[in-house]
Amino acid sequence: MTINSLTTLNHEVFYNDPTTYALPNDGVARVGPLPENREDKQWAVARYELEHFVCEGSYHDGLKRILTSYIQNLDQGSQPAAWVSGFFGSGKSHLVRVLEFLWSDLRFADGATARGLCNLPPGIQEALKELTTEARRTGGIWSAAGTLSSGDSDDPRLAVLQVVLRSADLPDILDIARVHLWLAHEGILDGMREKLRAIGKEKDMELPFVSEHLAQVLLELKPGFADSTTQATEFLSNQFITNRQMTNAELIKLMKDVFILKGSARGQIPLVLLVLDEVQQYLTIGEGSKQLLAFQDIIEECCKSFGGKLLIVATGQEALEANTLLQRLQGRFSVPVQLESKDVDVVLHQTVLRKKESMKRPLQLVFDQVNGEISRHLGGTKLAHQMEDDDALLLDYPLLPTRKRLWDRILHAVDTGGMSTQLRTQLRLAYEGSRSTALEPIGSVIPADFIFDQLSTYLIRNGLLADEINEMIRKEDDGTPDGNLRSRICALIYLIQYVDESFGVNANAQTLSDLLVTDLPAGSEMLRKKVPELLLELNDRGVISDVGNRVYQIQTKEGKAWDSDYRTKLVQYRADDSKIMFKRDELLSRAVDTKLRGLSLVQGKSKTPRQAELTVFGSQKPEIGTKVPVWIRHGWEVPESQVRTEAQEEGTESPLLMVFLPRMHHNEIRNEIAGMLAATELLQSRPTPTTSEGHQARTNIEAKCRNHATKVAEYITAILANTKLYPGGGVGVDCPDLVKAVHDAAQNSMLRMFPRFNEADAVGWDRVIPRVKADAKSPLETIGFSRATEEHPVCKEILRRLHSGPKTGNEIRNILDAPPFGWPRDAIDGALIALCASEHLVATLQRRPVPAKEIDRKNLGKMEFRTETVVLSTDDKLALRGVCTALAILTEGVAEVESARSVLDAVSTLAGKTGGKAPLPEPEAPEYLSELRSLSGNALVKAIVARQSEIRGDARRWQQTAGRIDARTPAWEQLKTLIDYAEGLDVLGEVREQYDAIIERRSLLDDPDPVPLLLQKIRKGLRNALTEGAKQVKLAQETVLAELQNDALWQRLTDSQKEDLLSTYQLVVQSLPPLEDDDAIVAQIKKTPLASFAQTARLIEGSLPEIRAEMAKLLEPKTVTVRLASGVIVKTEEDLDAYLGDLRVRAMSELGKGNPVVLK
Repeated sequence: MTINSLTTLNHEVFYNDPTTYALPNDGVARVGPLPENREDKQWAVARYELEHFVCEGSYHDGLKRILTSYIQNLDQGSQPAAWVSGFFGSGKSHLVRVLEFLWSDLRFADGATARGLCNLPPGIQEALKELTTEARRTGGIWSAAGTLSSGDSDDPRLAVLQVVLRSADLPDILDIARVHLWLAHEGILDGMREKLRAIGKEKDMELPFVSEHLAQVLLELKPGFADSTTQATEFLSNQFITNRQMTNAELIKLMKDVFILKGSARGQIPLVLLVLDEVQQYLTIGEGSKQLLAFQDIIEECCKSFGGKLLIVATGQEALEANTLLQRLQGRFSVPVQLESKDVDVVLHQTVLRKKESMKRPLQLVFDQVNGEISRHLGGTKLAHQMEDDDALLLDYPLLPTRKRLWDRILHAVDTGGMSTQLRTQLRLAYEGSRSTALEPIGSVIPADFIFDQLSTYLIRNGLLADEINEMIRKEDDGTPDGNLRSRICALIYLIQYVDESFGVNANAQTLSDLLVTDLPAGSEMLRKKVPELLLELNDRGVISDVGNRVYQIQTKEGKAWDSDYRTKLVQYRADDSKIMFKRDELLSRAVDTKLRGLSLVQGKSKTPRQAELTVFGSQKPEIGTKVPVWIRHGWEVPESQVRTEAQEEGTESPLLMVFLPRMHHNEIRNEIAGMLAATELLQSRPTPTTSEGHQARTNIEAKCRNHATKVAEYITAILANTKLYPGGGVGVDCPDLVKAVHDAAQNSMLRMFPRFNEADAVGWDRVIPRVKADAKSPLETIGFSRATEEHPVCKEILRRLHSGPKTGNEIRNILDAPPFGWPRDAIDGALIALCASEHLVATLQRRPVPAKEIDRKNLGKMEFRTETVVLSTDDKLALRGVCTALAILTEGVAEVESARSVLDAVSTLAGKTGGKAPLPEPEAPEYLSELRSLSGNALVKAIVARQSEIRGDARRWQQTAGRIDARTPAWEQLKTLIDYAEGLDVLGEVREQYDAIIERRSLLDDPDPVPLLLQKIRKGLRNALTEGAKQVKLAQETVLAELQNDALWQRLTDSQKEDLLSTYQLVVQSLPPLEDDDAIVAQIKKTPLASFAQTARLIEGSLPEIRAEMAKLLEPKTVTVRLASGVIVKTEEDLDAYLGDLRVRAMSELGKGNPVVLK
């Protein structure tokens, strides 16, 4: 089929011709209950929304997440709430509205259902079926939905409750709602409404406290409720009118009453969905934080108060974690649903922008012809044409992707109050835009200024668009083509100011032309000639203002006053050289600092980090320290020739780098800085405007300030690109890339600063310390050094530095960090610890020796290091090994100093085992131990060898004492246990006296052992007491049992009744188990404490009267009810005699069986 683009009109390409239908919901989903009348147009809107719901992307994921979470938590104690978020027009309200319809499967007048009308994936269908199954199992299913609005109530409790009440067709005035709920509970609510409707007074349902008609009907439905209508009205007023604030508990109760009322099973709560729309707007207006705390408590209470049957779904513009105020709600709304812009595109493409398959090729041919025009639009900005736009053109048409992105930015900016329901959604904009171009030839697109008319009413109402500006824009359209274009230019200039400057979209001739083109095949040449002419005309007439670089903004009367003040201040600043110079240096300094702040320098194979020290401007030459010195100066303070001369004088050994910024664009920079300072002062000196005109004026000056700042930044960038760098020696280097130039030059500077760096430059220093702690014999092998530790250059330098006396770790670090060394910190620390391991150094912390393996790098700086001076002989080493063998210490492959430390640890451990808490003696503490601990290194080894006989003897004696403690402790613990259970025992006093004496004297290890005799005595006493107590109980049981055997009532009981009584009154005779050992004695006492035997025997002996009363009760005849015939008519005496005779016969029959009779 051949299609002519000149004769084919836009409306022909759409699957649904936009000229043949209207959006029933005006492009806005309004959350709330539907009217009772199913013929109402709102039902048609609901049907449209269901039929056009696109269940894909985040809409599908959101529905699935909400339904799955609800079903999984149904039988749990709490039901998580869901938070649906997304930018303006993302379809939040549409999603939750469709969810509500699907929840209870909304049924329409023709029998169609929500689930049948909506095109749903299988997963969603299955979840909804499961929901229905659960509803049948419980109390049915119901939903409530509405928009939280600050106009309803500042109290979130009441605001939430009103949503529930309206959805239940109940009054949203709390006191009146209480009356209706009471009427429903009494079963007369519907009857009341019908009777009032019959007399034309149905509105009196809303006037329960004053309506005489309602009171009269109430008395008809509840006779005896009151003596008069006045009394009835007073009762309702006294019972239901309250003036206090509602509590959470009252809210939950009222919600529960409503839920039960709407459920299908009497008294049961149904599965309830509660949709709260625009929650973020409600919580962030007025007393936001106060409302938020209350709302937080409400949601928490609701989620846990209905047995998991209530699901709350709320909406907001932002995800909870993205808003500081709302973050505290995250724990309550733990089911997040984030809608994305790409999903809105899917909805648009499948609904109002959907194209006929047959028209896609002709459209593509048009795009191919005008590709050059499209791709040039908004070039150089962040909204410019992208490669992906080629695929989107067909889907977005007649809206161009560049303009769609521009609209997104504008809509985001003007939706400051979260008033998304009052703004036209993207669906509505796409529909209206398609209609506006429907009768144009294909290739005609929607101009960017189209949304001005769509948004202007909203912008004026919300104080964003001043009446003066709106009138001025519209007056430009005088009915001529030029007038129409002038008006459109002004509207577009106004809209562009809402696009954040970071996107680079400025209202200049090129941008405006790009956005105003409508007829792509005809081209834009004429338009691009006309727009600059009209801009100049508008600027000359003061309708718009050039804020710099031919960028325009709307001008107002107030704006002209601001502009006049700006020009006055501009003249003043141009005459003040000192302020301009100061600001210039500040901006240059900041630019250089920004460039070089992140400069990363490393040196050598070890990648040792280095820093550059910047000296920005000034005549004082920087000192040489541990950082690479960079001295920066500019041509306004010193000529380049002087910098070159000074660099030559420094010589080739100097690490100093000199950077020179040339003097360029002097007059331009001066003028732009003057303008920037003038605009800044004006903005700071004037109060914040309160009118739209004032805001526009301020916006214009802000734009001037930004443009001045942008131009200054461009000039500074040019200066930086022409910078020269002079290292020591004076050979200049051009620096088009300042960071790279300084980085490269700094490599040489580091070699000049640290000529001995190579001695320590090796990979692997970080692994030296772990090797020392792992007892490696040659810890420096990890850096490729296999000779003796003390021969490494770093170790040699450390030993040389310590030859004159001890130093702290930080002192050594500071020496070797600085020139000419600059050694890596890992190398310095690793060498120190390795020298300690090889016994060339001794480390102490607070005068206490620290072995190499125990050195913590966190404390290394505070430690003191000194060289080792004591020398060990072969006999010393052999003697130490003998001591270690006696103490079971392994010495194979272990250095002598380390073995000596192990000896101290072993002596301390053994001595500690010689005693403990009473009744053990105090542990021994040999005096020589503290003396030895004050020593370190070889001096410690020498001291241990000198005391080897004493240490060996003590060790043998301590081991024997420890063995005796192990042998006697179990019996002592057993004695303690038996004493705890011997309360009331005759021998307890005697045993406890001896027990206390052992503790006091700490004599558990004395000879002879004091425990066995005490243990034997108390064991015997407990065994005898248990035996005697059991005999006492058994005697009481046998006495009572003998009495029962002689009792006639006992003989009439069944065996089961006898067993129950014997068990209840502890008459089952049980023998005492064998008390063979202490465990058996303790187990029996736990079961029957000694003091309980006598008490049990007394209870048994006194139980006989109670048992006999219980037997009598068991044998008592069962009362029988003889029913009186109801509704009997007695006309004669004979009828009465007959009735009484029949009653007598039936009653006597039961009495004859011994059963008492109840006449009822």
